[in-house]
Amino acid sequence: MRHLNFTVGEGMQLLLLLCFSISLSLVGTFLFLRKKSMIANAISHTVLFGIALLFIGMKIFTDETHFSLLSMGISVYVLVSIITTFITIFLIEGLKKYTHLNSDASTALVFSTLFSIGAILITMFTRSAHVGVDIIMGNLDLIHRDDLITGGMVFFLCASFVYFFFNDLVVLSFDGMVTHLSKKNSIFLQFGFLFLTSLAITSGFRFVGIAPVLGLIIIPPVTASLVSKSVKDLITFSVVTNILVGILSIVVTKVFWQIYGIGLSTSGMLITLHFLLFLGIVGKREIEARI
Repeated sequence: MRHLNFTVGEGMQLLLLLCFSISLSLVGTFLFLRKKSMIANAISHTVLFGIALLFIGMKIFTDETHFSLLSMGISVYVLVSIITTFITIFLIEGLKKYTHLNSDASTALVFSTLFSIGAILITMFTRSAHVGVDIIMGNLDLIHRDDLITGGMVFFLCASFVYFFFNDLVVLSFDGMVTHLSKKNSIFLQFGFLFLTSLAITSGFRFVGIAPVLGLIIIPPVTASLVSKSVKDLITFSVVTNILVGILSIVVTKVFWQIYGIGLSTSGMLITLHFLLFLGIVGKREIEARI
């Protein structure tokens, strides 16, 4: 059997993958506890609307002829995406208030509509643009050292916010009336959490794509909930499994490429392994229950 030779670039891929997978699972944990994981789904789809508007603006005001997701400055990309996120939340809450739709219905209506408009705009104005594959699955092969700064920044902000406001976030997750928090603190926490969720999701698109971002927000917390008895256990299990699965996904894709000559998506492998872990824990619980 051949020896696996890992490059500096693959080490950077692993670090970036870990930064975003842990960041996404941190915000995903509290979305899961608040039963608002669909918000992440909505944001992930409506961001396409923001990307379409950004590209149209680039076409009008610059000389750009070819568009690539990875060529965008992260500050511009995140700014447009965050604006789109707040539009999404505003529309969802507005529909709930004025049409009396339930949360799932209003969320599905908003994200499907904005996603469709974004798809139409991209079809009309970006016929020769390379957008599709980058958005769906990302492209870790095109990262450079500066991207690690982005990943590290997102990880630092998410980890710091959860660390310093952990108790308040737990109260916010389980106390629907937020009776233990002042109105001012509640608004700050909700908008701060929304900002970090948007930041983690939208910057994650740039590297790992829409589908893996959704998987990293939802699957690790759901898996952790099967074996955890507290919120701290939930977060610890999610972080540990993200590290182990992240390393394994790099190794597996490397094996398939060097030994079998098959190129696999690292992001796709990451989500597949997370799902297999979920199935393994579910199967173990079923076996134990029958015994």
